[in-house]
Amino acid sequence: MNIHRMVKWAEMVLKHSPRGRVSKDSVVSKLRNYLGKLPEYKQFIKRFLRDASPLLKSQEILKAQGLNMKTYKECKGLLKNIPQSSQVRIGFITWMEKQLIVAESLGMGNTGMPICSDNIESLFGLGKTHGTGEVKDANRIALRLPAFCGSVNRESVRMAMGVTVKEQQEVENKLLSLTRQRRKILPTPEALQIVCQLSLTVV
Repeated sequence: MNIHRMVKWAEMVLKHSPRGRVSKDSVVSKLRNYLGKLPEYKQFIKRFLRDASPLLKSQEILKAQGLNMKTYKECKGLLKNIPQSSQVRIGFITWMEKQLIVAESLGMGNTGMPICSDNIESLFGLGKTHGTGEVKDANRIALRLPAFCGSVNRESVRMAMGVTVKEQQEVENKLLSLTRQRRKILPTPEALQIVCQLSLTVV
């Protein structure tokens, strides 16, 4: 959400309002009139930037190189200015250590496990352009995504050809479908209440 940019702006503005008395018609005096209660949050701004800056640098490292022991140590070193007892520091280190276990289980402990969701977003973007109608139904798109992942071999083709229409429909009917809901509601608007009740039951 880029909140850190707003906080950086607030810090910069406060630097233009130093302590001490100033003349009534000075630029600093006019600035203070428009700052409101912002000076009261100076300590919060300082702590926020102290925590956010190393996390943002860590994000850049992990997005570019993935998570492995090397990047873990590099990111951990960036946290030196955050107190040991900080929940931000503890939470981030705990998260990295849990994901390292996942990376090892996937055999990516050395190469670096991807941390960014950009690849998944691109895959969904590709899925939207194939086999979907006017309504972009997320569940129907998700069913097609495996076809865009990895290479196709004889075994995978044999498995796909072995799935009957009935079996496919049974799988699809278990998923919430925006397309199916629209088909029920458009000809019979009173069906909207039934669909809402069904959605609440599932949740």
